[in-house]
Amino acid sequence: MAGLERGPIVSVVVPVYNNAGTIRECLDSLLTQSYEDKEIIVVDDGSTDGTRDIAKGFPVKLIALDHRGRSHARNVGIKESMGQIVGFAEGDAVYDREFLARSVAHFAVADVGGVIGPYFVKNPRSFLARCKDVERRTHFSDYEPFTGWIYHKAVLEKIGYFDEHLNCGEDVDVGIRTREAGFRIVYEPEARWWHEEPEGWGGLFRRQFWYGREIVLFYVKRGDIPVPSIPTVLFLISIPLGIFFPSLLSAPVLLFVYLLVGL
Repeated sequence: MAGLERGPIVSVVVPVYNNAGTIRECLDSLLTQSYEDKEIIVVDDGSTDGTRDIAKGFPVKLIALDHRGRSHARNVGIKESMGQIVGFAEGDAVYDREFLARSVAHFAVADVGGVIGPYFVKNPRSFLARCKDVERRTHFSDYEPFTGWIYHKAVLEKIGYFDEHLNCGEDVDVGIRTREAGFRIVYEPEARWWHEEPEGWGGLFRRQFWYGREIVLFYVKRGDIPVPSIPTVLFLISIPLGIFFPSLLSAPVLLFVYLLVGL
């Protein structure tokens, strides 16, 4: 695949579902990017909280769907896009002004299929969120990318888009298939963005329980990766939880997660 000429059009697909509280700030950060050759596509996945009405007030392409999940929403956005490059943004995140410019520069190299940048915590107000922010900054200090958030559109078409059966790990699945197709994914440390994170224990438990439940489908799909046992799932869930809990609380926390996994 030949390298891109200077200034390719970038289509940024933003799948949203009940993001009324955060979508304004997200779209502001995307529309004020220093990179000018872009279009913003908001794909509303059946929101019921007014997200769609808020998005109508911005100069974006808005696509309204019934609720079928973010992978389906992303695929619809890809197919409706006009750019040579397609990026994916989160409706509860904000993006550095140079996010697109820093990322797009890498596609001048022919074998680059995707690019990813580091994300940090947008709302480090609570103890939990501050701990997560520290973990994110440590995580990206020596990072080897396994997936991306901006891709050459031709690569996405070649590998068959996002798997709409996956609700978790779908981004990793796309990254794996991109590399299997012979393309590299590049890490760009200056393509920074900030994501909304749970601030309380309840939100953290709900997110991790959902992750532990849904990630099994990813393992099932990847026939070369063994399906984890319940103890393995528990271990995967406990890794991020361990960041937030003092050692004296670790036993009851793991017991609580084990009971959730067993339900």
